[in-house]
Amino acid sequence: MATWYDLLATSSTIQVLSPTLVEPVVDCTLQTKPTGIVFDYWVDKATWDAGDAVPLLESVSQHAEHIIEATAAIAGTGSQHLDANGLLAQSIIYTVAATPPGGTPDSLTIEVEIPISDLDQDTIAGENFGLNDAIAKINTAEQQLLTAAAG
Repeated sequence: MATWYDLLATSSTIQVLSPTLVEPVVDCTLQTKPTGIVFDYWVDKATWDAGDAVPLLESVSQHAEHIIEATAAIAGTGSQHLDANGLLAQSIIYTVAATPPGGTPDSLTIEVEIPISDLDQDTIAGENFGLNDAIAKINTAEQQLLTAAAG
């Protein structure tokens, strides 16, 4: 049983990498534990067929949950859009909350989009640069809310 996710659905599809290059993938719809963020994650079909998908799914789900644990993000939901190259990109849109001085808790909110590619990176020399970047974006958004509230 997976620690960080429930697998809600799968489907075989392709990931378009360029106008002339596609890659077969398994589109996995995940729901993280315990927060319940639902998002899609593409696993290379060869990785899936080799039985090596679980560590990838665990890792990306754990990183998605870590953002909730380590920042002012209070929720997240999966999203897809076309990137600057016209290719489908996946992300999680986190709701970041802050409390104005003397105000109602979490009454200030803003959404921050974090690319899934920031969450599926490995740790290199003790650092996960994608996850660090995602956390920095969330922290910046929280600080902007607090700065605006302070006037």
